[in-house]
Amino acid sequence: LPPAIYMHAFGGTLGTLEQLVRSRKYGDRMYFGFATCINLRSPKTPSVIAAVPDDRLLLESDRESSEHVDEELRAMLCIYADAKGWTVEEAARRTAENAERFYAAAVR
Repeated sequence: LPPAIYMHAFGGTLGTLEQLVRSRKYGDRMYFGFATCINLRSPKTPSVIAAVPDDRLLLESDRESSEHVDEELRAMLCIYADAKGWTVEEAARRTAENAERFYAAAVR
């Protein structure tokens, strides 16, 4: 298995998230991201985000064009902050730290 696994624009249920995180084989390698253009259509998304381990949440926009990326990322930071009970600044810091850890593991 790869050293880190990224569940891009994760659309699974709370139960699926919990199973993936608890998996003995690869649970500690799982990271999760969510995108406004994909995940916010579902009312379950905030509760799933809230359940992601704090050290496994990544920031993404899922946009092909760079035109709206900054506003999409800011929007997701606000959503993460609301779901986790963090400030927007804390959400930015934590997701940046998580990204550094994820990409460091991926290149080992």
